[in-house]
Amino acid sequence: MPGLVLTETPEDMVDRIIEVLDFIFHLGIQQKSLARRIMLKGYKNNPTDYTLTQFKEQLLETNSGENVYSRMSVLLDRDPFTYQSSFDWSKVFNYEGTVTILQMVQYQRQIQNTMIEFLLWDLFYHSQTKKDGTIYPIFLDEIQNLNFSSSSPTVKILREGRKFGWSGIFATQAMSSIKGEVDALYNAAEQIHFLPPEDQVSSLAGYIAPNAKEKNIFEARLTRLKKGQCIMSGPILDTDLDTKNLINTNKMISIDSFENR
Repeated sequence: MPGLVLTETPEDMVDRIIEVLDFIFHLGIQQKSLARRIMLKGYKNNPTDYTLTQFKEQLLETNSGENVYSRMSVLLDRDPFTYQSSFDWSKVFNYEGTVTILQMVQYQRQIQNTMIEFLLWDLFYHSQTKKDGTIYPIFLDEIQNLNFSSSSPTVKILREGRKFGWSGIFATQAMSSIKGEVDALYNAAEQIHFLPPEDQVSSLAGYIAPNAKEKNIFEARLTRLKKGQCIMSGPILDTDLDTKNLINTNKMISIDSFENR
């Protein structure tokens, strides 16, 4: 219905947070349910100033809550988030030609992954609500560490991000290590495959080949790739036509060395 606005409920927000914590800390069904109930109660009692530290205190005061706390103690004992200062993504994506690099090497891996998942959620919802034509060029490395469940921010970005201005580069050396909706990666308009591990050749060839008949051809091409060579799958400019249309193609590319560029 035109003009209909659906307000996010506390349950929606808490579910999203608990999904992230469950992915990072593997809570289990009962612990996840308990964490959700405690967080939802805490947020409803204090919707403007609720923090992870308060969530920790609630867990320790609740029967069986200590088991949940022990799972997430590495995060809850540090609480890396600030709750006072404001932040606006528009200051990062401002067309001033600056590159912002987010490094979290001072944190343990579980804390890093938690913060990245929350940042992706926050930026995705920002891009949904802004709708001012802003382009969001994002580079994500080692994406096998990200959540690829159907309700994760990564999958939503890959499937819906284009209409909200996302222009992402997703990189990994281990496709087989990605758990969940791996097919979402193939929503990317452009794919570049360097020499893959042997156990991934067949599955990659199945996605690249335009039909089953040519799968063996692409398997051979993938296994023969040398340093600086890759298989590019996606649209290129058809310079033979006056219309300069984009056509989809799969071809091997040799990348020039830095010295020859």
